[in-house]
Amino acid sequence: MTTTPTTGTVGHAMTRPVVGIVAHAGLDTALRVMCTQGVRHLLVVDLGRRTGLIHETDLLWALCTRPPGHRGTVASCARDDVLVAAPTDRLAEVAARMTAARTDVVLVADQHDVVGIVTVTDVLRHLAGGVELLHSGLNSGLDGTGGDDTSR
Repeated sequence: MTTTPTTGTVGHAMTRPVVGIVAHAGLDTALRVMCTQGVRHLLVVDLGRRTGLIHETDLLWALCTRPPGHRGTVASCARDDVLVAAPTDRLAEVAARMTAARTDVVLVADQHDVVGIVTVTDVLRHLAGGVELLHSGLNSGLDGTGGDDTSR
């Protein structure tokens, strides 16, 4: 069966592996990990358990507003209200949930194990996958061969 934007599942669009960081890590460390891995979200774990997700904008806000000399930890600005979807969930339904929750990311879990992440960029990439792009410049970054994709 051919996958289309309306029939695709979260598993078809998700990115893996998910990059994670321990909750007690410093904010500077989290920013370094994001930059070196080319991602905008980090899974936060504590004692092997998923405790939240840190978004690039939250991290930058925390770094810019912290008192001088204050280290700050990932746990202090991680979000614990993270949407979770199964790999078999319909992508269109999960996109609607993302819109309703005003978020740009969903963790993908199979039972209790995180197996991927879906960002708005992943949803758009999946949607554009079936569209023939007229100009090669428009394809930059959509097929993984170029562009600056720091969406995860």
